[in-house]
Amino acid sequence: MREASFLSSKQEQDSFYQQYLNQKTILNDQHLINLQTFIYAANSLSFQLAADQLCLSPSAVSHRINKLEKQLGFQLFHRFTRKIKLTTEGERLYGVLKNSFSKINSEIHDIRSCELSGSLNVFSHPSVAENWLLPRLADFVSRYPSIQINIRMGNEQASFQEQAIDLAIYYSNGYFPGFNSECLMEEQILPVCTKAYAEQNKLINQPESLGNCTLLHDAKAWHYSAVDAEWHVWCKQMKIDLPQHHAMITFDSSRSSACAAIYGMGVAIGRLHLVRKWLDTGMLISPFKFAPLRTSFNYYLVWPRLQYIPPRLEVFLAWIKQQGEMSQQADYQFPLLSAQ
Repeated sequence: MREASFLSSKQEQDSFYQQYLNQKTILNDQHLINLQTFIYAANSLSFQLAADQLCLSPSAVSHRINKLEKQLGFQLFHRFTRKIKLTTEGERLYGVLKNSFSKINSEIHDIRSCELSGSLNVFSHPSVAENWLLPRLADFVSRYPSIQINIRMGNEQASFQEQAIDLAIYYSNGYFPGFNSECLMEEQILPVCTKAYAEQNKLINQPESLGNCTLLHDAKAWHYSAVDAEWHVWCKQMKIDLPQHHAMITFDSSRSSACAAIYGMGVAIGRLHLVRKWLDTGMLISPFKFAPLRTSFNYYLVWPRLQYIPPRLEVFLAWIKQQGEMSQQADYQFPLLSAQ
């Protein structure tokens, strides 16, 4: 199926791009009606359906889209004989606009209702979400039933604007330029495995036996971390040489490596806030006498710098900070060693 030409001649193309490059304002209020038309067309992938919804003719919709493309400086749709398809640039713009209008509608709802309601999008690294946040979240939902919580998980850095994220929870060193941030909880790490695995490999109070074990690694412990970063941090502080050619299995979350340890696959570096319940029940043990090690990596709350913080975000921040304090106090009974 042949694609219709966006600009029919080389001269037209050169003139168009020169005009675009000379523009100082990328977007202004004159574009809003054309952006609205674009959203309708992108939703339906049809100029005809968009025209029906807007009470316009298909040619009027096409004219607005052509004008918007020239204003923005890039093509939004591939045009075929009987259909249209979003370009890569069009998909990006459509995603941003959808999230932006969703936020606007949510704010209008808040203003109208004057109560704690609306949606709250929380991004978190998988391990802290699954092992720490989710077991506590029912308490928040029972307190604020009108707030819809949407949990999104990933190892990457959240794109606050494109993903419409209100708050992120990271395991990090605390450097977040351009954002508000606050330490949620300090973390401590320690080797963990099953009692049977420790006995089988003569690990009890014998860290030198680690060379005979399979080490389980969280390969994405923090942003841009090395595959074996947490093991190196622990071994360096304990003055233990990490075996250079040790058997190893890597995972993309701390929870997964700890679960592998539960299944007797090896020894993992456990984060105390995440493995505490498994230590309490005896599913995991720490085979050495060393106390849990506090490092420079902790859990942080991160959110955009806003002139106005929505009430739903304010109450969630207050709630999760309280949960962090309670969890921190429960873990402080351990004597600690600090990594330099």
